[in-house]
Amino acid sequence: MRRYLIILLAILIAAGILTGCGGGSNPPDELVSKVEGEIEKVQRQRLDRFLPEVYAAATDSFEAALTEISKLQEKSSGGGSYEHAERLLIFADSVLNWAGDTVAVLKEFYEARVDSFRTAAESLLDAAIAVSGNLQPSMAEDTKYQQIRRRIVDLKMQLAKGNTQYKTGVLSNAGLNYSGVARGAEEAMRELENLR
Repeated sequence: MRRYLIILLAILIAAGILTGCGGGSNPPDELVSKVEGEIEKVQRQRLDRFLPEVYAAATDSFEAALTEISKLQEKSSGGGSYEHAERLLIFADSVLNWAGDTVAVLKEFYEARVDSFRTAAESLLDAAIAVSGNLQPSMAEDTKYQQIRRRIVDLKMQLAKGNTQYKTGVLSNAGLNYSGVARGAEEAMRELENLR
């Protein structure tokens, strides 16, 4: 995946350089506004989480373009070509457009994956609760049984936290919580089986 992204970025840079941008003597304000809008859009899509290298490349290019424009505007002669800044902005815009589409696909895939983790965690936790409810431990095993029951309550809280993260779009954390619940529930069931 990383190799693919690097190749894509190299192609986009080459395309921007080969096509040229006209190199006008006026600042590319319209293009700056367009790229700013694209950056805000992909920030809402959480591009920095899904494709951090691509996000960094686009924002670095945007910042370099702004620096170039600023330098040219500070020159007292007023002359100078904004061609390089325009190329940087076109590159950033191209990358952000591609990334926005890619993030939407990745997010769908990741949501489906996290949803399967959630389903598995809920099933395993329900099974552990059922096993613990049907168990009548001996007096000697009661302390261990109570410890397992407390861990099951903690797992319920972890599942609720994962559900909140899932609903608010923090999918990576939700996935981690769900897998932790699933592992914890499996472990609790094994320990409960040993108490029978």
